[in-house]
Amino acid sequence: MDRQRVLREAQKIATKYSFWMVSGNISHLYGYVYEIEGKKFELEIKFEENFPTNPPHFIYQKDIIETLGNVQLDKLRNWTQESYVFDIIDELKMKIQKALHVTKTLSEENIEIKEVSENSNDSFETDKYLTPDLSKYPSDSQYEEYLTPSDSTNNSFNGEQTVKSSLEDPQQSFESSSNTPPKPIQESFFEENSQMSVSLNTELGLIQQEYAYDQIGEKPAEINVYITITLTKTFIIGVDFTNYPKKPVFQFPQEVTKLLGDPQKSLNILRTWNPKKPLHIVEILHELEKDLYFFKEIELQFKEITGEYQYETVSDSLTALRVSILTYGFKEYKLDVDLETYPKPPIINCSSELQQLINIPITEL
Repeated sequence: MDRQRVLREAQKIATKYSFWMVSGNISHLYGYVYEIEGKKFELEIKFEENFPTNPPHFIYQKDIIETLGNVQLDKLRNWTQESYVFDIIDELKMKIQKALHVTKTLSEENIEIKEVSENSNDSFETDKYLTPDLSKYPSDSQYEEYLTPSDSTNNSFNGEQTVKSSLEDPQQSFESSSNTPPKPIQESFFEENSQMSVSLNTELGLIQQEYAYDQIGEKPAEINVYITITLTKTFIIGVDFTNYPKKPVFQFPQEVTKLLGDPQKSLNILRTWNPKKPLHIVEILHELEKDLYFFKEIELQFKEITGEYQYETVSDSLTALRVSILTYGFKEYKLDVDLETYPKPPIINCSSELQQLINIPITEL
């Protein structure tokens, strides 16, 4: 894989589209190509080892598939090493707009970023491309959209907080994932934290390369880490590893414990921590992120349900919905659907009246 080429592709994409690195991995991008009336057409891009000989892998999310069906992109099908991923995304956006009968054309939109577009080709050749602002993790104006009600009591994002992340400097973040030696980043990092031990600097540096984080207080090793699972859901995890290699102290928000139980027991690395043979703090975050990733599947199931039925959110639950069902006589019945056990069958609770109407046990549906 040509990582310098991947870097340039990602930089060019970011001049126009909202895309993020997944877990700090430059070869795995996630974002949306178009937004209308609150609906985001989300796309996942994975650069494989044979890039740019072969094109990246495009993973279309539900709204794109429902709008376009079997997606066929000419620029993707006719890919050469001289092709640009940015142009493929442009083609995809144009097809979405055409399917939705959007009057504003892609060429009209390009006028708005004419200054950037005129310099884009030169930047690919000279490697002196001006890195765009990728610090939307998410942006201040999007906080309310990215939060769930339970976030307000669990160290969630708010207007007074600023995420300290390598994403504040996109060039630094992207280069740390490329073949460019990370020495300049580490030198700067050690200068800023000269009072810390080498081991603490190392641990914080590893976290910095993959996750956004906030320093909580005066201790550099006491931080909030932001683990983004989907475009709309970020979990905030408190970590204090000041006494490393002793066992780090984690503060998990209530929404995490509701999904996973007690992470102190469910996370193998944390449960079996050995200060004589300590693993890296970032490895605990990896394990936690892997365990939380199933929430993405639950969110997809929610989209299926809410696309057909009226619903209400269930207080203090990330996995449950209260769904309304109307009969032909316009009589309304409500039932609670909880996907906490997903991928096993959901937990469904309904009124005795609805149970009598169905006349068979819910578990046999």
